[in-house]
Amino acid sequence: MAKLGFNFGDRWKNLNQLPTVEHNLYFQYLIVSPSYWKAHLIRKGELSLNDKTLPKDIKAVLKTYDQFGDIFTTPFEVWWEQTGCNLFYSDADLTTLSLTLDITKPKQALMEQVDLKISEAQKRQKKSKRAKAFLEVNKIQPFSLFEKLQLIEEKASAYLDGNPGLENWRIALSANLQTKWKRGIKEDSKLTASNEKARAYLGMLVSKNIAEALIVAENAARGKFPSKQKPLFYMHFDFDHLSTLLRERFIEEVQYMWDRSTEDKTIQHHDYTNVMMKQLQKKRRARKRFERLVEQEIARRQKESSLPLD
Repeated sequence: MAKLGFNFGDRWKNLNQLPTVEHNLYFQYLIVSPSYWKAHLIRKGELSLNDKTLPKDIKAVLKTYDQFGDIFTTPFEVWWEQTGCNLFYSDADLTTLSLTLDITKPKQALMEQVDLKISEAQKRQKKSKRAKAFLEVNKIQPFSLFEKLQLIEEKASAYLDGNPGLENWRIALSANLQTKWKRGIKEDSKLTASNEKARAYLGMLVSKNIAEALIVAENAARGKFPSKQKPLFYMHFDFDHLSTLLRERFIEEVQYMWDRSTEDKTIQHHDYTNVMMKQLQKKRRARKRFERLVEQEIARRQKESSLPLD
């Protein structure tokens, strides 16, 4: 692991080198990407490049895989410290310098020492390689991406439970999808004239969100995240495969945390998760405030337009 210039600590420990919720979401979307899984099989020697099921741009996916690596059996915490940090950050991103000075020395000697350290740090920064991976700058909200992942997990869970035909409206309820259409409906609710429209809309909403999640995941496999722009080539979700994969990942992560705790070692995973969920909730509250203001403005304008003219 690369070191901070003169701070004597691992780079990831610097505040600016910690993962954000977007980094974690990138990681999670790669896990569910069908193209990324194919790249994994190729690099493991279990699938040929000539396989007819591969997308035509598989080389672009392999390029991403060679950067991010095997993430399927690695907890996010471990991946971030070993790989992710160096992908998204570099020495060029470090803009501050911490120094420890012996103030018993003459002032002139201290000034010369500071000047030398600054010059060395600036030279290192100019020579350092830039980050290899980037986050796209757009209006796609993290909470929206998080919800879509939950829908994928719930649908995969239905396959694991031997119920692949579970209706999408029930998946919306089990994933606690944020929408007014689920009010008054329960997973065991029978079809009635009063809930028929809501069930149909919930089903459509789940289908739309899963389709968008597929596009986001396949773009991630091609080094673009987050992006909803439909790629020229992409594969489709295999929920039967995902059900097993996500289950195995869950077991691996639980085992990892258990091993760390029994060895009396720190589990950064909890800290990362807490920080990310706080970021997620903060962004979600900000979005709700914005939506509320928009609704109030629309209501105000409607009211004004209905007033009689003098």
